[in-house]
Amino acid sequence: MPKESIPHRSRPYDYTCRQSFKKYTSCAQREAEVFARRYGRKGSRGESRWSNRVGEFDSDVDDILVWGATVEEHDERLMNTLQRGEEINLTLNKEKCEFRVKEVTYIGHKLTREGVKPDEQKVKAIKQMPPPEDKKGAERLLGTVNYLAKFIPNMSTIMQPIREVMKSGVEFQWGAAQEKAFQEVKEILTKAPVLAYYDVKKPVTVTCDASKSGLGAALLQDDKPVAFASRALTDAETRYAQIEKELLAVVFAFEKFNQYTYARAVEVETDHKPLVSIVKKSLTSAPPRLQRMLLRLQRYDFTLKYRPGKEMIIADTLSRAYLNDDDVDSSKMNEELECYVHTVTSRMPVSEERLEQIKKETAIDQTMKTLFSTIRRGWPETRKQTPCEIQDYWNYRDELSEVDGILLKQDKIIIPLSMKGKMLERIHESHMGIEKSKRRARDIMFWPRMNEQIEAVVSKCQTCQEYQMSNPKEPMWEQNNYLVVADYYSRYIEVVKLENTTSRTVVNHMKSIFARHGIPSVVRSDNGPQYTATEYKQFAQKWNFEHQTSSPYYPKSNGLAEKAVQIVKRLLSKAKQDGKDPYT
Repeated sequence: MPKESIPHRSRPYDYTCRQSFKKYTSCAQREAEVFARRYGRKGSRGESRWSNRVGEFDSDVDDILVWGATVEEHDERLMNTLQRGEEINLTLNKEKCEFRVKEVTYIGHKLTREGVKPDEQKVKAIKQMPPPEDKKGAERLLGTVNYLAKFIPNMSTIMQPIREVMKSGVEFQWGAAQEKAFQEVKEILTKAPVLAYYDVKKPVTVTCDASKSGLGAALLQDDKPVAFASRALTDAETRYAQIEKELLAVVFAFEKFNQYTYARAVEVETDHKPLVSIVKKSLTSAPPRLQRMLLRLQRYDFTLKYRPGKEMIIADTLSRAYLNDDDVDSSKMNEELECYVHTVTSRMPVSEERLEQIKKETAIDQTMKTLFSTIRRGWPETRKQTPCEIQDYWNYRDELSEVDGILLKQDKIIIPLSMKGKMLERIHESHMGIEKSKRRARDIMFWPRMNEQIEAVVSKCQTCQEYQMSNPKEPMWEQNNYLVVADYYSRYIEVVKLENTTSRTVVNHMKSIFARHGIPSVVRSDNGPQYTATEYKQFAQKWNFEHQTSSPYYPKSNGLAEKAVQIVKRLLSKAKQDGKDPYT
């Protein structure tokens, strides 16, 4: 097993051989599936049989650890383990085996001859924390220390030089005395009794926070830190909405502390109240970026709890005094998130030209500018504190995000004021009714009170009023013949102008429609000669669908088709009235 690797476990447990681990250790990685199937996990009868035959060793899913106080004791136990493995055809990976090592990282602890020490990765965020640059930074550091002061003797004495530069009327100057105290505090914070050993029997709390430029997290048990983590935001992540940064902090914390959080209940603390409600909603109600983050969290069992920022001292401090390491995992995650977002946005039924126009108008619209900055900075606590021009967006604040200069509500484009009139024209261009016009708009775009404005436009449309539904049967438009096909599930309508009404012509057009949308199970038609002809029957048999005909002289038995014909007639008439192409 590589020295720095930490095995992935779905069932972690407390390591209890602190005293018996003395000098020499060997460890190996085996085939986890074989062992889990044949010998079970720790505590199972299979592993008990193994232990009885071998002696003193420890195992964790796909790792085996053998130890001894002397070389002789170590070698004897190692040989027993290897012989038992050979008996059951257990395969070991030679490249991942280590023998007679003086220390090894194992299930989150560094095991040495001096005893058990915390893994360096767990305390890296504290040990490499940069010193404060101003009084605010010093206050955050003091808050963290005060939070953990009950575990640290003489902390007030150690922190005195730092308190001196925080006094009112005193200029902030970070000197040698302050640096010495700072380094001493960091050293104390990363050792017992401040840093606790992980105990599988105790509940786990993860506290995480995001600042404008970094993420911070801590894993706690009984209010004592088990591990710390922090990192800087990438350039792309700094442009995320505040709610996206906060959820990113949760994802970062879980994946950083995966060995402690996977396959067990975890309580997560956040100071961003809207996040509590967003994780309870369905994935489809979240913006694309949040969707992807929530998907990454699906494998964890957690409950999100709101806690005021002033009480989340550690995570808040780490998110502002973060590590500047090049984090490969965070870069990979960022690429994955952006790829997912662009996949969603690229599938929007909007042309590139129209998207560029929306982006351009959004950039110069004052309301959109204010909305942009509020989304990135974070929304105020109440609607009254929100700028007047964007108060209409308050109820949707948890669903708003920004992608490539375009604002989104979930996956719908927010239209700037200058383009609303043009969009209303486009929505009603085909002279659909109020409900269908609203449905069409809701699939693509959004702005506050959009439904009301669509209702007003449709109800005032002169052409629609002239061709309102009337009882007399409407004549065919200009005596042309059309094939109307409607889908019973989606109510989607296809219209084809026919050169003639022969069975062959109808069959050819239906083949084209089926090629685009798939072959249906059942086709229902009237009793026209096109559908009763031998050619159509052969078509139905060859393409493997059932053909049903409606009752003669009773149009209601094929009501959907009759309704579709009425809709098509009205649309063609309205298009002619407006002098527009009915197929656009």
